[in-house]
Amino acid sequence: MLRNSNKSVSSFNQSRRNLLLSTPFILAATQLGAKTSLAQPTQATLLRVDGDIALTNAGDAAVFDAQMLDALPQISFTTSTIWTDKPRTFSGPALFDVLKHVGSDAAQVTATAANNYSVDIDRALIEERAPIIANRIDGEAFSIRENGPLWVVFPYDEDPKYRTEPIYAVSVWQLERLTVTQI
Repeated sequence: MLRNSNKSVSSFNQSRRNLLLSTPFILAATQLGAKTSLAQPTQATLLRVDGDIALTNAGDAAVFDAQMLDALPQISFTTSTIWTDKPRTFSGPALFDVLKHVGSDAAQVTATAANNYSVDIDRALIEERAPIIANRIDGEAFSIRENGPLWVVFPYDEDPKYRTEPIYAVSVWQLERLTVTQI
């Protein structure tokens, strides 16, 4: 009888041990399918990203304030544009990094400006370092009057491929929204 009793205890301990060892894997597996939240903005929202994204903080969208955009990896370059009178230094996160931050590998991004100008940016145009979502010109935040506070900018002087009409068309200033989709 003592043997059966020990066997029962041993069997119970083995089951308990197996459950404890498998718990981290069960928790990880349940998290894979769940949407995860991003931090909440503490200032005025500058950018809304919606559509085919995995990480959100405002319903089915991700919203960013200036601090949240500044917390992403920053890229800076000096370039002339067809809209400015001289070369300027633009800085901000790469569109690539913003999409990565919200868990998106979308094939297309629709950029929408404050005046409702809207244009599709094909995934082939989105590189690791360009375009950026500029939130600084010459180190300073810029206003709506100066085409801000966000502007999709390419390093136009770096390569002739950036000085084309399709690139100029997707260089949205006064950017407010990105909608990501799979085609």
